[in-house]
Amino acid sequence: MPPNDPPPLVDLAFVYGTLLPGIPGSRFALLSPALPVAEGVIQARLYNLGSYPGAVRSELPGDRVLGTLFRLQNPAEALPRMDRYEGYLPGDPEGCEFRRELATVELPGERRSLQAWVYYYTLPVGGLPRIEGGDYRTFVASPRG
Repeated sequence: MPPNDPPPLVDLAFVYGTLLPGIPGSRFALLSPALPVAEGVIQARLYNLGSYPGAVRSELPGDRVLGTLFRLQNPAEALPRMDRYEGYLPGDPEGCEFRRELATVELPGERRSLQAWVYYYTLPVGGLPRIEGGDYRTFVASPRG
């Protein structure tokens, strides 16, 4: 790639919370149109923020967050919609509750990994309850959710 060419637009998004289809109050339509690629896992911790979860990067191998990897059919439109929903300002990320970053998503069923956009929670998590097992779908289906 010549030095002045922009980087390629990543068209994969890993979702683990209220953007998942099929959960109460899902905002999946913000990804639309999107095609599921596979179930995936990121290395992070998942916290209960009240009406939605937040994933925080972790270096510990046992910290996993489960979700779904989607291919965005029109990332140039879907990513700004998702950014607005998550309260992320790409030009001014300081102070945003969530930050969109590229992350490695492991696809256990396929024994491979891919790079995808993930929204990470950026505020302090002290005192917030952790969602054990890192699976928001299971959490919202439980009596605690």
